[in-house]
Amino acid sequence: MIHFEKLLKQALRESYELNMDQVKAVTNEMFSCSSGHKRYFVRVTNYKTIVEQQAEVDWTVWLHDKGLAAPEVLFSKRDRSIESITYKDKEIRMVVYRAAPGEHAKKKEWNKETFERLGEEIGRIHSMSKLYQGNTRAINDWHMNDE
Repeated sequence: MIHFEKLLKQALRESYELNMDQVKAVTNEMFSCSSGHKRYFVRVTNYKTIVEQQAEVDWTVWLHDKGLAAPEVLFSKRDRSIESITYKDKEIRMVVYRAAPGEHAKKKEWNKETFERLGEEIGRIHSMSKLYQGNTRAINDWHMNDE
């Protein structure tokens, strides 16, 4: 994995002009990255078609632009929300997100108020999504995805 993390670091520098101090795998598809005090997450996948992935990213950008709790997508120097890199002779796609402020709630911090706030935000996302005019046909329901 260390070789891939170095490759990802180079790709972020070349495609986004981001000089990362650290790139660390969170899962097989998600990487936590930092540059000074700035934090990012990079999702690296290729199990969805480019149409499906672009539809998801476009929706996320729309939600963020509407002020909802969705991560900010960073666009590359070529003004793309999705860039490709080659690893082991395979093309894989990456999306860079600016990390949201704060920390993940620890399990001991889970309580009624936390879940009420989470439910309210999910409700806002659901309500606003009814107004979305983008390519919704390419976005599968969560249970239809391979991830």
